[in-house]
Amino acid sequence: MMRRWYLIIAIFFSLIVETSAQAAAKLESPNVTVGIHVNGIRSISYKNNTFTVDFSLWFRWQGNDLNPHKSFKLPGAKIESIRYAADTLLYKGGARFAVVDIVATFDTKWDINNFPFDKQVLSIRVEEQEAEHDEVLYIADKENIAKAEKLEIQGWEIKSARSFISENRYETNFGDLRIPPGENYHSTQFNYEMRIVRKSWLIGMKLLIAPIVAIFLMNVVLRLPASESSRMSVATAALFALVSSNYIVIGMLPDSEGYSFAEKLITHGLIQSGLYLVGTIASLKHIRASEADAANRIDHRMFYFFTASNVAFVAYAAYALVA
Repeated sequence: MMRRWYLIIAIFFSLIVETSAQAAAKLESPNVTVGIHVNGIRSISYKNNTFTVDFSLWFRWQGNDLNPHKSFKLPGAKIESIRYAADTLLYKGGARFAVVDIVATFDTKWDINNFPFDKQVLSIRVEEQEAEHDEVLYIADKENIAKAEKLEIQGWEIKSARSFISENRYETNFGDLRIPPGENYHSTQFNYEMRIVRKSWLIGMKLLIAPIVAIFLMNVVLRLPASESSRMSVATAALFALVSSNYIVIGMLPDSEGYSFAEKLITHGLIQSGLYLVGTIASLKHIRASEADAANRIDHRMFYFFTASNVAFVAYAAYALVA
């Protein structure tokens, strides 16, 4: 009798294990083809860490038991508008075909290290949300996805675009009783990435022209005696320009621990302006004490130090922005 119960329990557990394995098993071949066409990038917001894109998705699949055009989601995005443009049965092969027009705002994390001479990646992710990868598995329709060569983004140039499929694993089963406790939920994901760069360096130079001129002028007027009024007036104007530029840059960028190229340049200028003021005051004191040689030594040392530090910053900029 006991042996019979042991046999029943063993069969029961083997069925559970087999069912779990089947539930977690990935489809051997994809069954939903996904494609995308980007109609336009409506906005890129550094401050909010977002970009808004107008695009069309299409799905192609067999059978009536799936509705991938209605069961997808856009992770990390807020859908502003959605329109089902097509849902039909194709004559060839009896496949179903659907097109969905979407405007959505995607959350992202900008790489601000080289701002305003930066490169960015705009990533659109589409994920099946109603069925695991044992029921729905995407494949990218690379044959029919345009290369985004004609797409225009104000101030940016698209360097490349690619589409690929990935698997998203969640460390939970979301309370779905079809998935055994302790098992993870797996979903298929379609990804489309566009790598963009600034169209011209002039765009960044417009933002940084004031601090660059301020740093240059401080270096030039050091050739004048500290008794000249222009020494102090240039320092005041440079400090005002640097502080104003810093305020503008901070207002454009998100709150983060990152330190952009623009902020590094402005910080470099602020440090120089502080040293410039201290050195000019010290030199002026020596002039008033009839110690012209000591004043000249201070000015010469400041000039060579500022020149060397500026050359070093230019070398850093060339390495950071070109590499």
